[in-house]
Amino acid sequence: MKKKFLTILSLSAALLIVITFMASNLTALATVGDGFNGEEKLYCAATVDEDFADDRVLATLTKAFSTPELRLNLSQFGLENAESIRYLTDAPIKPGALIDFEEFRHIIEIRLKTPGKNYVIEAIHSLEALDFVRSAGPSYYGEFFSAPNVYGLDDSYALEKIQAFEAQGLAVNGASIKVGVIDSGIAEHPDLEDNVVPGWDFVNNNAVTSNDINGHGTHVSGIVKSVYPGVSLVPLKIHLINASLNAAIAAIYHAANEGIPIINCSFGFDYSSSLEQR
Repeated sequence: MKKKFLTILSLSAALLIVITFMASNLTALATVGDGFNGEEKLYCAATVDEDFADDRVLATLTKAFSTPELRLNLSQFGLENAESIRYLTDAPIKPGALIDFEEFRHIIEIRLKTPGKNYVIEAIHSLEALDFVRSAGPSYYGEFFSAPNVYGLDDSYALEKIQAFEAQGLAVNGASIKVGVIDSGIAEHPDLEDNVVPGWDFVNNNAVTSNDINGHGTHVSGIVKSVYPGVSLVPLKIHLINASLNAAIAAIYHAANEGIPIINCSFGFDYSSSLEQR
């Protein structure tokens, strides 16, 4: 099953959306218990024939281990094949950040010494056994979409959450609006030169976001400007060709921390189980 995201999303629940990404291929096989810090434990149903990176694994920590002052080191995860650890949600919280700390949980990326999808699955299972890990899964590759999937539109949790239906029909210039375009970058274009502001490349970890080889991010940005001519477009680049889950998580957290109130996520991921909503 494939979910397609072609929606301008409010960041009032940005970190809730991040956790939703992490649950895209998880099945709730155990509920609350003393060993899980009173949180529902989720288990991954990924298989080696799915499209994900073979050199890393992602994990969501429990709330108790997601406080600003607490950081875990690599040795605490007990993975012999682990090479490095990175918090995808680790930037210092800035004034005006749009982060709901009632729902916030850290998401980490662990790189493996020896790549291989079997090693990824093995690492996931090891992480799931840890009390301070709520869920673990692969870093999936997704793809950008050119058209929305409107099946079940009236029942869309995300659209109701951001009050999209109430916003329809509002005619505004958008001069005070900032939209984070989480996509393939925004190329230099005369129609967009007055709208694009500095952003970030979460794949190459630099500020170069104008080399949009795919063209998708530039296309999306043009659509946003056609609705809000005065909008400020923040390019948050996650991949040249296909979307990658770890970069998408980092980009969403960055947008929330920077106080960017709206993001556009025009991509989707493959998975085998139902999307968990929280």
